[in-house]
Amino acid sequence: MRLRPSASGPTHHTTNLRRTPHPLAEHDPAVFGGYKGCVGENGLLPCAQDGFEGMGAMTALKKPFVWNTTTMTCDSTGYTMSTETFWVLWGHPQDTYELTKRTGSAPVVTFPLVRGPYPSYSGGGHGDDASDLYPKIKEWLVYLGAFSASELDGYDVEPSEGAEQGVVAQIGAMAAYIATQTCNRDIHILSEAPSYGYSLSTAAKWAEKLGGFKEGCDSGDTISISMVGWLPGTAFPTAVGADGIEYPADSTSPNSPWMESLVFPENPSGVIKTPHLPANRRVCDACYIYPMFFGQGSADTSTWHIPEAPDCMSWAGSVTKVYSASVRAGYVIYKNDDAEWAGLMKSVMDDVRGMPDGLMSEWTWWGQIQILDQMMAKPYSSPESWIGAYVQLMHEKWTYLIDGFSGCSNYITITNPYMGAYGWFKLEGDAVGKESGMYSSFFGEVLGVKTTTYYWGFRGSDPADYYGPGYGVYDFVRLQLFRDVHVYKEIGRRAALVCSAASNAVDGYLTIDGWLASRRRRRALKEGAEGAALARWRERAEGAAFDLSAHVRAIAPHLAEHQVEKLSKQMAADDAAGAAIEQHCAPSYTTDCLMKYTSESPVVKPA
Repeated sequence: MRLRPSASGPTHHTTNLRRTPHPLAEHDPAVFGGYKGCVGENGLLPCAQDGFEGMGAMTALKKPFVWNTTTMTCDSTGYTMSTETFWVLWGHPQDTYELTKRTGSAPVVTFPLVRGPYPSYSGGGHGDDASDLYPKIKEWLVYLGAFSASELDGYDVEPSEGAEQGVVAQIGAMAAYIATQTCNRDIHILSEAPSYGYSLSTAAKWAEKLGGFKEGCDSGDTISISMVGWLPGTAFPTAVGADGIEYPADSTSPNSPWMESLVFPENPSGVIKTPHLPANRRVCDACYIYPMFFGQGSADTSTWHIPEAPDCMSWAGSVTKVYSASVRAGYVIYKNDDAEWAGLMKSVMDDVRGMPDGLMSEWTWWGQIQILDQMMAKPYSSPESWIGAYVQLMHEKWTYLIDGFSGCSNYITITNPYMGAYGWFKLEGDAVGKESGMYSSFFGEVLGVKTTTYYWGFRGSDPADYYGPGYGVYDFVRLQLFRDVHVYKEIGRRAALVCSAASNAVDGYLTIDGWLASRRRRRALKEGAEGAALARWRERAEGAAFDLSAHVRAIAPHLAEHQVEKLSKQMAADDAAGAAIEQHCAPSYTTDCLMKYTSESPVVKPA
């Protein structure tokens, strides 16, 4: 007999904060000396500040506190929020405080221990533990306005541990779907640039494990999957199928080696992309399918809603970008009118949840049900509902950035106001062509913000074909919008300061004029130019590698010596991270690889 806890959870339970680190917590005596107080959400590091990049970054990123390992206390550094270097990469949502304050609620999830067996899901022989999650996911998507109830009748549901896991699984299932119907084993994904990247090697592994490929082919059972960039207004890329015929990416032929993947709205551009392949070759990412990411250029939040979704064979979503990324809970919905497709999706999700990968805890689906119930307790049109509060919060973040950069049109502009979950910035005028690495030097050296250029997201396409002559893959910056709202208020303040006059500087950083001079100087030196000013600089640095301290000192006389050293070390770390990414992550640039090497002190192995 299977016992299931009631929706209200147990009537009595206890919580031990001493053993459960929390944003306001007490660590174990063996950890940070039993530190008690505010901790960073990332890493649960002691001190009332973010934990990004670990303990060493408390000094490197000029945070207000540094951890004293002798006294086990948080010592003031003298820095404040107005001089801190903000680490604004990847997701890492930090909105919990604002959302709980604005909604007046602190969601609590309970896990009474009433069962003892291994988990059993749809592919097992003992029933499906997560069956109650499936109607809840459909109820949630209808609540958001993403789908109608009748539309969702044509989809089945599987639980997952996040949207990215689900997308990789459905890419693998689609590759297998193509391989069961054709002799194609080299599968290509049409990707309107710029676009996010998934672990395609993992997807290929799932596809190969599914097997059952079309017989009588000379192409074997090894699957390869590649993502090919394309920009609107240009010819579609082509690929040769297993039959020797060259197919354009928008081919409707059943023998085409192409599939399509869409993020809705796109990461990072915020664009609602137009599908180009037949629906039976399309899988979609629902990570951002929430009203607060569909402002579509309007400051009027009453108009923010999810538009009609594209027709996709499957969607993968999660609670990551709406509730918590620490909670690894998500879902895949997939069409059930094609028995072959439905069977492949069920099988690949069984593999994803297999024993070698740990099995999925019942806490994943049971916790997700409770989270969704609490978020649906009020209509999302209410500003006190979770979604309603998030709409207002995103509006505030966008407004700080839009206002702050409004005077910067000669150097950098926001291309997607109130659109999506990320700011997609485009360099302008003299700034075009000045970026050259993984990290945006403009944001890092002028604004004190560590974020990326997203150059890998074009995946072989040429930005000049869409944005105009002179534009290259480094002329764009992605700024994700999942930090605390006060971070964007401060970034907006800094942008307004430097954009009002190219000779203005944020304390400790370069002016825009200084940044332009710095980028010209570094490029000229790299290319071997020998202007008079460079010759004088080289004379001071004769025989040495590129001396960043001397370089910063020469182009930023307003900086104090300690600021010169801080900024030059930041430049060196950014250069090292870029080199590590090119060595280890190119050409696929999967997100896990990018995250691994965008660290404070990346190690570059000898070639």
